[in-house]
Amino acid sequence: NRSGLPADFDTPEQTVGGFNRARPWESCITIGNQWSYRPKDTIKTLEECLGTLIRCAGGDGNFLFNVGPMPDGRIEPRQVDRLKEMGDWLKARGESLYATRGGPYKPGPWGASTRKGSRIFLHVLRWPGSGDLLLPALPLAVKSASLVGAQDGGPVEVKGGSDGLRVAVPAGRRDPIDTVVVLDMDGDAMGIAPIATTEPSLSQGAKARASGIYKQDWHFRAESAVDGDENTRWATDAGTKTAWIELDLGEEKEFSRVRFLEWKGDPGRIRSFEIRVPDGKGWRAIASGDSLAKEIRFDKVRAAKVRIEILDARDGPTINEIEILK
Repeated sequence: NRSGLPADFDTPEQTVGGFNRARPWESCITIGNQWSYRPKDTIKTLEECLGTLIRCAGGDGNFLFNVGPMPDGRIEPRQVDRLKEMGDWLKARGESLYATRGGPYKPGPWGASTRKGSRIFLHVLRWPGSGDLLLPALPLAVKSASLVGAQDGGPVEVKGGSDGLRVAVPAGRRDPIDTVVVLDMDGDAMGIAPIATTEPSLSQGAKARASGIYKQDWHFRAESAVDGDENTRWATDAGTKTAWIELDLGEEKEFSRVRFLEWKGDPGRIRSFEIRVPDGKGWRAIASGDSLAKEIRFDKVRAAKVRIEILDARDGPTINEIEILK
């Protein structure tokens, strides 16, 4: 808004908005890397497209999906194919997104949730390493649970206990993109207050800089690793073996863990790295690892800056999210 006055709704571009049911918002995102048509542009994968749609709905927002026509007015066949794939997926699962509202669970690394009437739809995009999904308890009882898109409705096991709500689906029955579990509640799901499912990352929204970014393309800038959006990523040029990314937390904060979300497109690129903090003379290593597939724990430290030093990679390092946790 050029006048500086607040508009009627928010329109975050090329990123998924945060959970907000008090103010309308709509994420505006392209199917490729730019708004207009470009020959040989990189088209987002089906997983990326659906993941963005699901996280927008789960955040109680809308999704504007931009498709740029070719000079003759036609839509590029690759884009048409991707849209048809999305349509086919939605034919079996559309009830979990159409005419729903976000929540009650706020989006997290595991996925997002939507709701309508007495039903809650859990969109599990990433299952925990333990297998079962553990979510905070709900104020209503679950009468039944089933898989959306499965003709037999299951199998799904949901148990409530002192540790929360545990959701189990056999590995062989999980959808490779989004396992949708519908919970039929014994009351109005729309009245449940939003529930956070993850602890806040101290690094979300931090200032960031890196040794380099892929082809100097702003889509892959350092800030993409701390924007809270698992569909964006920091990336370096192909063939890069060593790199670093530095996060400025703004002030000294105490933390003891760092969690990474590695790019699913080619996992296992990074083979050796160190987590470093300033020591007055330079950077001191506080932890190291050989894989981003696990949470790194260490003795508590206080620092205003954190540096991830990648010592060895088989190809250009790329990371979706870096979370610094207490």
